[in-house]
Amino acid sequence: MGEQKLMLNRSLAITGMIFMLLLSTGVSPGWTQADLRFEQHSPEVEKYWKKKILRNPRDSRAYFHLGRHYEFTRRIQLAAEAYRQATLLDPGWPQAFFYLGKAYRELGRYQDAATALKRAVTLKSDYAAAYHFLGLVLIDLGR
Repeated sequence: MGEQKLMLNRSLAITGMIFMLLLSTGVSPGWTQADLRFEQHSPEVEKYWKKKILRNPRDSRAYFHLGRHYEFTRRIQLAAEAYRQATLLDPGWPQAFFYLGKAYRELGRYQDAATALKRAVTLKSDYAAAYHFLGLVLIDLGR
């Protein structure tokens, strides 16, 4: 009986260490994902970001977050337009160019996607995700 308890304690400790390792490395199970999920994007979220844009039409962050909302609700054309506006208002923001490139790729606008993703890696030379998607877009373009 004591041996079974010791093995149970040991397996719980190992499970806990694995869980902490997953959280600390950023590779998390879906229920610990820091990014917002689709079900968290209600019509109220869209209204919130649109109101922020009405109050300050030069708020690149509001356009970006509106684009994220559109992306999660699978309205990719609207997402691309919002990301594009964010890049126009803040041309030094690599994340906005990255998401713009991803949206363009999903829309089949591969040349535009390549341009946006090249801008993202130019602004942030260690942007691994942008390099990954740039590679995919270049494959899509036959290069």
